[in-house]
Amino acid sequence: MKVGRRKFVVLFFGAMVWMSAIAALAGDYTRGMFKRALNDNSTSPLYILINVPKYGKDDICIAAPFLLGAIAIDRGLDYDSEGKKKQIGLAEANFGRAFSFSSSKALANIKPRYRQDQLAAVVRFAGNLSDKEIVKQLRSSKSPLHELYARYPDPSRWMAYRDALACVLLKRGILVGIQDITGRLFVP
Repeated sequence: MKVGRRKFVVLFFGAMVWMSAIAALAGDYTRGMFKRALNDNSTSPLYILINVPKYGKDDICIAAPFLLGAIAIDRGLDYDSEGKKKQIGLAEANFGRAFSFSSSKALANIKPRYRQDQLAAVVRFAGNLSDKEIVKQLRSSKSPLHELYARYPDPSRWMAYRDALACVLLKRGILVGIQDITGRLFVP
């Protein structure tokens, strides 16, 4: 085999492995997960994935109440039960499509806390774990998965890695939320 051909084969298989890894992390997030998170009235909010072109082409991950708040801000809706119904209705109607906001305050409400390099680090770490292992680790307070973000004393960095991990898990079809007392991720 010639060197050029061997290099092509190696690059081709490398690209296939990379594309398979990306495909494994995408497409498992469902409308049901989105609706459940939006309609959850707990003090431990669930995460959602949304597309906001202002923040890039990739979906971003935020706690559901932040999207509802952004909709309320942008549309001038009240925070009473009628306003919340409208917020949820608008959010559900937009599932799978891009969200756009004219209000800078609304955009600030949904700005992701993590950077792309932090998300990539989490993908590298969690990519080797099975869904079963992930759920097992999330149910244990002292697991390596929790330490991935909890090891940082700086709260902004801690929350960035936690949110990035939530993003990776949602893309794999694992619904997660934030425990209200500890701030750690949990599986409902």
